[in-house]
Amino acid sequence: MSNIDILIEVRSIKNIFRKRLTPGIGNIDRRQREPSKHEMGMAEVVIKEFGGKIIFLAERGREAIKTPDAIWSGVKLEIKRASGNSSVSNRVRKAISQLGEKGIILLDISRNKKGIEELKNEAIRRVRRSLVDNNLRNIHLQIIFMKNKRIMEILEIKKREIRPDTKGSGNLPLPIFII
Repeated sequence: MSNIDILIEVRSIKNIFRKRLTPGIGNIDRRQREPSKHEMGMAEVVIKEFGGKIIFLAERGREAIKTPDAIWSGVKLEIKRASGNSSVSNRVRKAISQLGEKGIILLDISRNKKGIEELKNEAIRRVRRSLVDNNLRNIHLQIIFMKNKRIMEILEIKKREIRPDTKGSGNLPLPIFII
């Protein structure tokens, strides 16, 4: 075991997510970039369900700078569609590379035949692998699983590097899961 243990906390936040916003109240700003039909449809559901302001960001692909799709009331937002067998893992990996350490992944699973529990576990495994692959010190993500324009689940995933106390008690904060 190293001096630094990687600890991850995963919890459902479906009932407490973005409560400071007012459902149905908000707007979508497309001045920087015209979103795809899929992105626009997903953004409309977000405004209806939660409210807030979504600003679609200009793409910066020519400059090789990875950017999120949008900013939602001050938080980076990446919209992805996951339809195939390994597509949840691939989409979450790509979203993390675009968001960095903090943001929201809006994952459309409408075309995916797997159950929600299997998809959640797949997403959590991908976040764990991405932490190591991208050498991220901290992460704070929310993943919204949406199927046919319905919110199925919202997970919050946090990672922090915790240094064990030097006095040797071995106490770790709870509720954190060592993964």
